[in-house]
Amino acid sequence: MIPVMFRTLNGHSSAFHVQSSGIMDLLTDLLQRAGLRRRLLDLRRLAVGSALRFPCERSIGLHVVTHGQAWVHAPQLDEPLHLQAGDIAVMARGCHHVLSTQPTLDQRRELPSAMVWTPPPAGEDEPAAASAVISGAYQLWNEPLHPFFREMPAWFVLRADSVPRLGPLALTVGLLDEEINRRRLGADTIVHGLLDVIFTYVLREIVAREGGGQPGWSRQWPIRRCARWSR
Repeated sequence: MIPVMFRTLNGHSSAFHVQSSGIMDLLTDLLQRAGLRRRLLDLRRLAVGSALRFPCERSIGLHVVTHGQAWVHAPQLDEPLHLQAGDIAVMARGCHHVLSTQPTLDQRRELPSAMVWTPPPAGEDEPAAASAVISGAYQLWNEPLHPFFREMPAWFVLRADSVPRLGPLALTVGLLDEEINRRRLGADTIVHGLLDVIFTYVLREIVAREGGGQPGWSRQWPIRRCARWSR
C-alpha cells in the first residue's frame, strides 16, 4: 500500500492503518463502542442562494449530493470544497462548516443551523431547488476519543467518478435518494439504515486510501489490545 499523508483537524501530518482480522472486525467494534449516535439532518433540497450552518462540536459530518452541486465553507479550508452530484463528503469531529449552493458567502448574513430531518407528508410537492443534499451527523460522546477518530482527515471527499457506477456504494446512494423521494411505507427506517451503510462504506474507503506504511496505533497495539482499550 502506498503511504499517504494527510492533514488532521489539529494540523498534524499523520497516517493510520487498520488491519482486518478473522478474529475481529475492528471497524465494526469501534463504531459500536464509540458511543456513536446518528442524526439525519433536515437538508434535502437547497434553493439558489441558500446556506446552512453545521455545528459539529462532537459530530462527524456526512453530506451526500444527489443532484446539482454544493460548496462546503470553513475557516480551516484554503478554498471551499466543491461537491457535485454523486460526491460524498465527510468532516471529522469538530469541523464546523457551512453548506451552500454558491462558492462565496455573504459574511454579513445570519445563517440558520441544520435541523433534524422530518419527512414531509406523502404527496406534498417540494419547491424547486438548485441542489439536493442528504446530510447526517454522527455524534461521538464517549471519551477518550479513540485514535482512529482522532487521526481521521479533517476533510475527505469521495468523488462520484472514483467509485464504480454499479458498485455497492453508488447503488446505495441511489436507493437512499429514491426512498426520500417516494416516501413509501417504512421509508424513515430504510433511510436511516441506508445512511449508516454509506457512512460505514466511506470510513472503509478512508482507511483504504489514507492508510499509510508508517507505524500507527494499529501497528503499535495488537488488535485484541486495541479492542480492550476501546471498551
